[in-house]
Amino acid sequence: MAKSEFYAAVDQIASERGIPRETIIAQVEEALLKAYKRNFDKTSNNPDISVRLDAKTGQAIVYASKLVVEDVLDPLHEIDIEEVRATRPDVIAGQTFVVEVTPQDFGRIAAQTMRQVLLQGLHHAERSHIYDEFTDREGQLVTATVRRFDRNGAIIVEIDRDKSSAVEARHAEAYLWTKDQSPADRYERGARMRFVITRVERNERDVRILVSRSSPDLVRRLLEIEVPEVQSGQVEVRAIAREAGVRTKVAVSAQQEGIDPIGACVGIRGTRIQHIVTELRNEKIDVVPWSPDPARFIANALSPARVSAVSLNEEERTARVVVAEEQASLAIGKEGQNVRLAVKLTSWRIDIVKGRAGETALLDVTTSDSNPLREARERAEAAELEWQRAVREERKVKPNRTIDYDSQSYGPLEHVVPGSTVIIRATSRALRIFRDNPEQMIGEYARSGVSE
Repeated sequence: MAKSEFYAAVDQIASERGIPRETIIAQVEEALLKAYKRNFDKTSNNPDISVRLDAKTGQAIVYASKLVVEDVLDPLHEIDIEEVRATRPDVIAGQTFVVEVTPQDFGRIAAQTMRQVLLQGLHHAERSHIYDEFTDREGQLVTATVRRFDRNGAIIVEIDRDKSSAVEARHAEAYLWTKDQSPADRYERGARMRFVITRVERNERDVRILVSRSSPDLVRRLLEIEVPEVQSGQVEVRAIAREAGVRTKVAVSAQQEGIDPIGACVGIRGTRIQHIVTELRNEKIDVVPWSPDPARFIANALSPARVSAVSLNEEERTARVVVAEEQASLAIGKEGQNVRLAVKLTSWRIDIVKGRAGETALLDVTTSDSNPLREARERAEAAELEWQRAVREERKVKPNRTIDYDSQSYGPLEHVVPGSTVIIRATSRALRIFRDNPEQMIGEYARSGVSE
């Protein structure tokens, strides 16, 4: 392989794969050393042999470090002192001297080895760079594209690389195992979505990046993106309980006086939380206020149910929660989901009891003084319940990209084809418009017809 060919190939690989040029050269030299020992030095196993690529000629040169002696008994490892003094007059016996020992036929073997390394042998170096890049990113959010399906049930996705990445020219593959998939997602080839990195593994053959769409950390990272107060630390996410694809409960608290943590996470008219709901394919998200008082926190965690009283057994870490009969179904939730998530969120076992507090020693959690955080939560819950009860209706998009509802026109809708069908849900105050299949909100309007 000519010098210009070789270094052109090195530069191309370095550019495309983002691997430093020096790393590629080192890989080639290591392979050349193995080739030399395999073909010319099978028996001596001399540890002082090295192969270097000449920077000017591109040729592979073999060097051996030999012991300087007055009488040579082992030519492979020793060199005569008089021979060395021709170039290094001050040498003395017992020192080492590096001498070129390139075999006459090594050029052909070296050329073949270089081609093999450049075409096939850089996988290890690339793996090392991927591992170095992602090993400290566990728990972080990434955007990736679904590429193929593994026979073992995993979905292979390609992670988008940061523009500042040292290996930005290539995508990194990650594995999404069945247990990390959300049942609400549709994993089609080419689909782009966000994932959270759960683990980075390395073995002799490969590096595996494991990602998840079901981890509570995915919700945590999405909140950091959508809610500036969470990212800045003014609002802290205290706990998350999640049943992926169906429902999540998030407990938050304010770290700065005057901040409403519920309002910050929900956003004006629910816009912030709706972005997360859309990313999670309409997974329901309850944001509740955290409290250092376990009884109050348990009551909050059972939202949207209204709790009458809570009694705690701290030794067994169980809570007896009294709710009015009409609130029992809300507290328990469909198939026990609401109370199950509350248990995960609070780490307390919760027993729901219908009826009044009676004469038992219970902590009343509903008759405290006015609390702006609780009031904000109640307003958010009321608005959320109204959206849950909103009827799902279909409308045709008019030629001017608007739709009609209750004698009002709403729009224009961007990136929507006239004549196509959209889904609407309306409350007394607002109207939301969604694409269908998969459902995705594309507009929200006040019932006056003026865009929000």
